[in-house]
Amino acid sequence: MRELPKVVLSLARLIAGLPPKSGRVYYVERLSVFRCIAEKLGIDEVRGSKRCPFCGREFSRTVSVAIHIYSMHYHDVEHLIKQCREELRKNARR
Repeated sequence: MRELPKVVLSLARLIAGLPPKSGRVYYVERLSVFRCIAEKLGIDEVRGSKRCPFCGREFSRTVSVAIHIYSMHYHDVEHLIKQCREELRKNARR
């Protein structure tokens, strides 16, 4: 996935409650797998919180959450995207 860095950064900003880098819509929301990602992470509960949804670590600033997710959980997000793509493919075959 060529645009993976952009997707991970966008998801990190969304979770942290920061505004999108450009435009009104987060880049990750444009993906077909976004609904699956949102369900698995519980986006509504974690959005804007100062807690990492992957490891549960608490931060004092929302920017720190975004940086932490991008640097420490990059591969976790990549795995989550692949997992959701597989689920979409399975559901499409039915």
